[in-house]
Amino acid sequence: MVPPRRDPGPRPQTAVLLVDDTWVSGARAQSAAHRLKQAGAHKVVTVVLARQLEPSFPPAQPLVNRITRDPFDPTTCAVHEEDAAGGPSVAVADRPGRS
Repeated sequence: MVPPRRDPGPRPQTAVLLVDDTWVSGARAQSAAHRLKQAGAHKVVTVVLARQLEPSFPPAQPLVNRITRDPFDPTTCAVHEEDAAGGPSVAVADRPGRS
């Protein structure tokens, strides 16, 4: 006979790093974080690897316009327009009005 599984209960001060592959609305990450907190997690931090943008959503327009006007450059951050070293990317520095 197999003994019944015992729930050890929540561990004090448990911190959880929740990694989500894609952020669309945030509902999946929010649900997972809520359940982890119910299970006893003291802190839940979410890291998202990708974000899906709806081009017709007005608040997304500035970012969509910025990331679609230039060719893809893997060394440039689409949000902050900085290269991997933290300085302005070549594409940003070459744009009119930028130094």
